[in-house]
Amino acid sequence: RQSLVNNRDFGGRRNSIGRRSAALKREHLTRKLVRTVMAIGAILFGAMVAGLVIDGIGWTGIIVTLLAIVVATGLFTSFPKLKTPTRAALTLSDLQAVDRDFAFVVDKGVEALTAVNAALGADKALIESVRVFDHFTGDKAEAQMGPGKKSLALTVRLQPSEKTLTEADIEAVSAKIVEKVQKATGGTLRS
Repeated sequence: RQSLVNNRDFGGRRNSIGRRSAALKREHLTRKLVRTVMAIGAILFGAMVAGLVIDGIGWTGIIVTLLAIVVATGLFTSFPKLKTPTRAALTLSDLQAVDRDFAFVVDKGVEALTAVNAALGADKALIESVRVFDHFTGDKAEAQMGPGKKSLALTVRLQPSEKTLTEADIEAVSAKIVEKVQKATGGTLRS
């Protein structure tokens, strides 16, 4: 699933699927069409030359025309490989990932991406991803949290690379996440 926030995935990275790869495909198809039209032109030219050189189209003219078709098709339709962006190598960890949920009360105008980026910046080595799993707004939200307020709930995935996380490690990172998000959004942790 994709986030609707500024064409970014839930980890805050730019979505690589979309305009850029579609443009590459269009460019490749355009080149292919141009070369095919050139091949057809070469075929017609070959047939014309064969017909003029050999007075009449007999068997020899047909063989020369077929040879011109094979040569023209080989020359004009050998396409270079379409270059597309590649993904980074998949790295898997033997250690258990930990998911923690946080809900923040923020002003109505605060974008979810601001909270996601702040949470990602809390510990770049340990935090694998951050995603929004709830966005509570409207009259009911304002009745519970106050006028001009909404609730953003985030799931943060911690992926250790060296050792299993202890409860103290998780609490320390959680405190950093809360601090960073509060500083970036001006919100508070929802109780």
